[in-house]
Amino acid sequence: MGGNFTLIGGQARNRLAAVDVTTGTVTNWNPDLNGQVAALAVIGSDVYTGGYFTSVGGKTRNYLAAINSLTGQPSDWHPDASQYIYALAATRGFLYAGGYFTTIQKRNLAYFSSYLLPVPKPNFVQGVIFEDKNSDCKQDPNEKGLAGTVVVARPGNFFTSTDSSGKYTLPLESGEYTIHQIIPVHKQDLIHQVSCS
Repeated sequence: MGGNFTLIGGQARNRLAAVDVTTGTVTNWNPDLNGQVAALAVIGSDVYTGGYFTSVGGKTRNYLAAINSLTGQPSDWHPDASQYIYALAATRGFLYAGGYFTTIQKRNLAYFSSYLLPVPKPNFVQGVIFEDKNSDCKQDPNEKGLAGTVVVARPGNFFTSTDSSGKYTLPLESGEYTIHQIIPVHKQDLIHQVSCS
C-alpha cells in the first residue's frame, strides 16, 4: 500500500509498506520513499510505483520506480520522469504511466500524456491441484482436479487460481520458490496438502 504516511501498524514506513493479508501485520519490506505514492502496479516480483518522490531507498528515482517485492530495493530501471506520476496500469507486458510529466527517458511527451514502458517477461510455472486419493503424487483418471483453488509461490506474493480442471499457470521471476495451495479455513479439517518433488 502507498500514500503519504510515515507510520503504519506502529512501524516506521515512509509512504510505501507491505501488510500480511491474513494477519494485518506490517512486514519487514521497507523501500523508504521521500515523497507521496500516488499509484502502484505489480508485475512479477516488481512493484512499480509512481508519485511525488525523488528518492527510493536513498537512490535517485524521479517520480517513477520499480521496487523488488522481496527485498524492497529499487531496481536499476530509472525512466527519470520530469514531473509527478498520477496513474499506472500494467497489461500485456507494458506499463502505462500518466501524470504531469512532459519527458520520460528524455523523450518529449505531451502534457498529461501516457507512455509505454517495456517490462521484463516473467517465467511461468505450471501445475495441477487434484484429489490424490492414494497419495502417490500422480493424478490418476479417477482423481479430479480442484477448480478455483488459490495457489501461491513463496517467497514473495505470487498468486493465481486453478481452472476448471485444476490446472494453473503462475508467472514468476527467476529464482527458487515453494508452491502451496491456500486452503479455506472452513475446509482445513477436510483437506490435507501433500508436497510432491
